[in-house]
Amino acid sequence: MKVTKLVVGILMIVLRVIIFFQSMLAGVGNAIAASGSHSGSAGLLVALLYIASIIVYISTRKLVKLGGDIAGLIMMIIAWLFGAFNVGV
Repeated sequence: MKVTKLVVGILMIVLRVIIFFQSMLAGVGNAIAASGSHSGSAGLLVALLYIASIIVYISTRKLVKLGGDIAGLIMMIIAWLFGAFNVGV
């Protein structure tokens, strides 16, 4: 299970980088178009929540208890809510 958590943490780091750069480009596009949209900023918050959950997930990979996994799940649900409700706004 330790190796699985490490591999999933590394994959989440790659996904976080993709989300971060995509959100930066969306924010620049929103600024150029003067559309008043804030989906790029919401994406940056999602990327920050991803990095926080990655840190929790990798740092608690050797523990048997589920506290770190539950904290990561809550942060990922909050990130999903930010991303789902601020797309295209």
